[in-house]
Amino acid sequence: MAIYLGKDPTWITEYWGMQKISNTKIYIVMILLLIFCMFQLSVMHIYGFSLYPDEFGYWASAAPFAGYDWAKLASLGSYYSFGYSLLLRPILLVFKGGTAAYRAAIAVNYLMIAGIFVLITRIIKNLIGSTGSVMALLICACAALYPPLVLYSQMTMAETLLTFLFVLAAYFFTRYLRKPGVIYLLLLVAVIGYMYCV
Repeated sequence: MAIYLGKDPTWITEYWGMQKISNTKIYIVMILLLIFCMFQLSVMHIYGFSLYPDEFGYWASAAPFAGYDWAKLASLGSYYSFGYSLLLRPILLVFKGGTAAYRAAIAVNYLMIAGIFVLITRIIKNLIGSTGSVMALLICACAALYPPLVLYSQMTMAETLLTFLFVLAAYFFTRYLRKPGVIYLLLLVAVIGYMYCV
């Protein structure tokens, strides 16, 4: 096994006798594992709101659907749009307890970061036809793991959702440019409309 360590990542397939896997797929899996490890490192140290008025404003709009009445307390703060709360509603219904629900929302944020990475690779493929180079994948990873985005993903702020929706809209737009059709145009309009609600 030591003779393989200095080689490129395909040594894994050679060593274990598996079918050949492209370097691109191996790097994609490694970047997704990095995102998962970042989530695991951060989530166990998170117990609740970091930015009280903002985060509470988003959760307060989702609370009535889970049977909580936070109206009097929420009326003391500013208005926060209901778009992000649509994402928080099922989390409040499924996860009983504040810490579990909050950590589940953080997990959704990290899933969106993984989605951002995958969507950016698809956008590049739509624009230039290939993401076969390692440099292209690293650029996509740097865009998805932009430090402020990673910081905001450790809170229940709307920034991660907005970034995901923006990249999703860009993906639908590039798909529409490559192969015009009503479906991608309608999906683009739906994503932009939801962004407005967020």
